[in-house]
Amino acid sequence: MLGVNNVYQIFLEEKFKDLFNCLLNLNGQQLCILLSGGSDSMALLFLVKFFVDEYCIDIDLIALTIDHSLRNESLYEAQLVAKIVSYYNIRHHILTWNRDMKSINNIQCAARNARYDMSSTWCLDNGINYVMTAHHLGDQAETLLMRLFRGSGISGLCSIAREMVINSVVFLRPLLSVCKDDLYMYLFEIGVPFLEDSSNFSHKYERAKYRFLLAELRENFINLELRLGKVADLMCETNNFIEIEKRKLMESVVVRKSNGAICLQNIFLHPAILATRILSDIVQEVGETKLSLGNIVELWLNMMPKNGFIKKTLAGCIIERVSNDIFIYKEFNRYLTDLANDY
Repeated sequence: MLGVNNVYQIFLEEKFKDLFNCLLNLNGQQLCILLSGGSDSMALLFLVKFFVDEYCIDIDLIALTIDHSLRNESLYEAQLVAKIVSYYNIRHHILTWNRDMKSINNIQCAARNARYDMSSTWCLDNGINYVMTAHHLGDQAETLLMRLFRGSGISGLCSIAREMVINSVVFLRPLLSVCKDDLYMYLFEIGVPFLEDSSNFSHKYERAKYRFLLAELRENFINLELRLGKVADLMCETNNFIEIEKRKLMESVVVRKSNGAICLQNIFLHPAILATRILSDIVQEVGETKLSLGNIVELWLNMMPKNGFIKKTLAGCIIERVSNDIFIYKEFNRYLTDLANDY
């Protein structure tokens, strides 16, 4: 008969199976946990510690806190988090974001970018290849709603990726199928304290607005977050399939000319979902500017043979249609600027 501890281990292993399997694959590695001190990241850290200790997984664990210095109490909170985790013999490090507020428009976006850039750089300098973040099912649902209301395409509706690479460091999000309530419950059961960031409940920030909207919708729709999470997963599968087909098609339609122009041969004879992505990639390559989905769709519709639109200057490129082909080459003024920068 299984003891209470054994049953509890099996329960946690099943409840957090994505995390458990991820840790098994990281055996022999160093692992950094991005730790804000909130309930989500604290739960992730102590779940990792539990699995590593109980299953004797060879992982060198370290927690990293980024002090964004956006609130007066942020440094105190970072130091408090350091004391909590050091009590459990977990290594911890604090990085401070030094920034010029005058040059920042979207503070939350800038803070997020700084968090990933600073943590990846620090990990790279310290020989750490893997970072875990505590994004959960609720975060996934919020992101999907945000991007849906912005009019994002399939790639945008993938929402939060389960894995991404920044500066050669792999960021893992193994809790995207886990409800926030489950993380709260785990912390409550083990008695580990956590902090609450007041900005999470401020209508001043876009994400908080969608968090409140999701809470209202949840009252009328059963398992809403789970449903939205499945939509995001489906969008990811669809996006991956499209990307594979796009790469196959690029081999036959992309022709690089000796004069530097790139020709998309017979591009209008292929499905628009693939053709527009190829067009977007090539415009970004030539003009070194990423266009929005709306701009690419508008460009594609205008360039279609039935519309008679032949030539357009956009994003540092000259884009020209000849029959069923599209030619893309660098705008002359942009070319001269690039040439001058090389000398």
